[in-house]
Formats: sequence, structure tokens, C-alpha cells
Amino acid sequence: MKLTIETTKRLAMHGLILLGLVVAATLIANISLFDETLHPDLERMGELANPVELVDNAMVGLRGLPAASDRDAFEVGREMVALFWAKHQRGEAVNLNQAEHQRLFGEATPDREWQAEYSAASCNARRELGCFGQLIAQLQETPLNGERLSLMLTRYEQIRRQNQFQEVQGLDFSSQMPSYGLYMQLSKLKLADTYLKSGTTDFLLELQKETDFWKLLLSEGDNLIAKMVAVAGLWTNLQYLAELLSMETLNPTQMQMVNAILQAPKRDELDIGEAFAGEMRYLVFPGMQFPGLEQKPLLIRWLTSATLQENATVNAYYTSFTQPLMALSKKSAPEFHRETQSKSDIETDDGIFPPSLYNLGGKSWLKSVTYPDVANYIGRTHDLSGMYSLLRLKLELMEAGDSSAQTVINQSKHRNPYTAAAMDYDAENSLLSFTCFSISICQVAL
Repeated sequence: MKLTIETTKRLAMHGLILLGLVVAATLIANISLFDETLHPDLERMGELANPVELVDNAMVGLRGLPAASDRDAFEVGREMVALFWAKHQRGEAVNLNQAEHQRLFGEATPDREWQAEYSAASCNARRELGCFGQLIAQLQETPLNGERLSLMLTRYEQIRRQNQFQEVQGLDFSSQMPSYGLYMQLSKLKLADTYLKSGTTDFLLELQKETDFWKLLLSEGDNLIAKMVAVAGLWTNLQYLAELLSMETLNPTQMQMVNAILQAPKRDELDIGEAFAGEMRYLVFPGMQFPGLEQKPLLIRWLTSATLQENATVNAYYTSFTQPLMALSKKSAPEFHRETQSKSDIETDDGIFPPSLYNLGGKSWLKSVTYPDVANYIGRTHDLSGMYSLLRLKLELMEAGDSSAQTVINQSKHRNPYTAAAMDYDAENSLLSFTCFSISICQVAL
């Protein structure tokens, strides 16, 4: 019995020594001296973080759009951008706290009343058919009115007249986004109101201006939110146009306007790969940020931080996740469709020194980051291209008159973007469609 106790003590002591050696080796292996050099692409991103242009910039107006009626939206936007940039330069969290938000914007929810009155302005045309008709019905029942809504529509038109979109480069994960949703609601109201008050031609003129704005955002927006908002805006315009074509018989001049609106963005304009790279700025600048880590228990945060190599972690994120998505974004729709079973989760090597101990905290953080259906962001751009084809096919069917719809569809060059098969035709419900890659409804009513 005595021998057993002594043996147990020795084993325990040896175990503690071994554990201590492992802990020491782990901590030594993860001192900053052994961190990697930041990837050259990420170094260049830091060099690109410059003050934003405040003149003729739609982003400035979008940031100040919800300001109280006694404020100038663009002035509020400029102050907000200046405050963001100052915080970025100081290495602070780049956001407005409650007091700063109150000082800049004033009244908290000045748009709640009209937003409730015109609920169809929130109808998501990417997920639902008939949004335009719903909004027209609401406006027929309750025409646009009120000083606040009139002011907001004026602000909306001022924003749309800007010729560029430059986002603040020093944002982080806590930063407030521009008021995209509010702008989109105003856009829908303007389109529907123009149709009711001024007719089809003026509606098409407005639709072209709004299409140009969303294409500007698609082209110059440098993060995923901006790109996806632009896709949603263009999608909404297509569905509104599809409903118009079902409601009205257009003259030749109006049909020329429709054809101009249906000039789809080119593939390189729909390549959102650079937006994935842009998201890296949130990780790297200012300072390394690892979202979700702050929610862990104190001991876990300490252990992770003590064994996390910052450069190595963001390098692994970039090379194992961001770069593959950038490459996937350049694929054609059929190529993208074939390759979407590829892994979108991060897979990293064990590291450089020593293989099993180096950057344990970084690997742990990388494994905790989830990317649900991340390929859907790319898929939405291919879906949008398909929606342009659906509208073109609808025009073909309108021009074909009494010809067999199925024959026209089978012979049309406007086909499923992923498979090149003929578009689906539901004669009973009078719908054209193809199966979306993303969680959307890729169909138009005939």
C-alpha cells in the first residue's frame, strides 16, 4: 500500500512536470517573436486606409439620412465620418456611442409613422412577388403626405444625384452601417408615386436613375453588405419592371427605355471577390480584432490570447478562406455551380514551430468562426444575372404573341444561368422561373 502511494506521488509529480514543460513550450512557441510576417496583400490594405472623400459622395448622405428634420443630412454624415476617422486614427472602437448618436442625429425614430403607414415599402422583392402592386394599392388608399416624408424624399433624391460612393476605410466590426434600408424604402415609394401621378414614361425614367445608383453602389461598394444591398436594389427594380410589363401596353419609345434598363451588369461588375478582401480590413485594421473572443469566459480569453499569433491567424484566415472565395467569385455560373460543394470552412495547417503547439489560440478562434452558406453571397450575383434573362425572356414572349409559349422558351437564348437548360414555365400559374442558388425566388409573373 505504501509503495502504491509513493508511486502515485511520483507519477503525479512527473505528470505536473510534463504539463509544466508543455505549457512552457506552448507559451514560448507563441511569443510574438515567432509570429509570421503579415501577408503582402494585407499590408497593402493598411496602406489604402485613407480619409474618405466628403464631396459628391453618396455614402455621406446615406450615413446622415435618418437625422432629425432640423438637421442637414449631409452635414451629419460628414461629422459622423470625421468622428469615425478620428477614432480609427486613435485605435479606438469605430462606432458612435449613445451620446454621440443623440448629439448628431437628434430624434431617435422620426420615420416610424410613415414606415408603418406604407408597410409595402418593406416588401422584399427577392423573396416575394407582387411588391409593386401592394405598394401602389397602399398609395392609392393613402397618398404620400407629411412634412417628414417630403423631407426624406428630398434627401433621397440628393443622395441619388451623387456621382461616387466611397466608404470609410477604418471601420471595424462595431461600426454602424449606412442607412441602406431606409434609402431603399424611399426609392420604392418614389417609384410607385411617380407611376401613379406621372405615368409609365416618367416611372421608367425614375427606374433608370435608380438602376444607375444601384450599379454605382455595386461597382464602388467595397464590402459585402454594400454589394448585397446593390443586388437587392437591382432585383427590386427588375420585379417592379416585370409587374409594369404585366399592367401596361408600352409604346416603342417606352420599350427602348425598358431595353436600356435591362442592360445587365457585366460579369466583372458582379465579381464580388474584392468585397471578401475588403472584409479583411475589419480584422486587421485598426489593430487585430477577433470577433466572438470577447464573449468567452475570462480564463478562455486569457488562454487564447496567450497562445494566439495575430499575423499568423489573419494570414490563415486570408489564405484559407478569403482567397478561395475571391477565386470562386470569378467563376462563371456553371463553374460556380459545380464547385459550390467545395469547403467554405477554414482549414489550416498545424503551423511552423512547433507544429502541434504554434498558434493554438489562433487555431481555436478560426475553428470557432462559422460561415453559414457563405457561397450564397456569390450565388446571388449569378441569380441576379438570371433574373435579367427572365425579364428578357418575358419580353420575347410578349413579342411572340400567339406563338406557343413553351416553344419560344425552348428556343430562346435566355436560359438557366447554371445549367443552360430552358427556363421553367408554369402555365397554370403563368410564371417563368429557374431554381435560385441563394435563398431567393428567381421567377417573374407573365
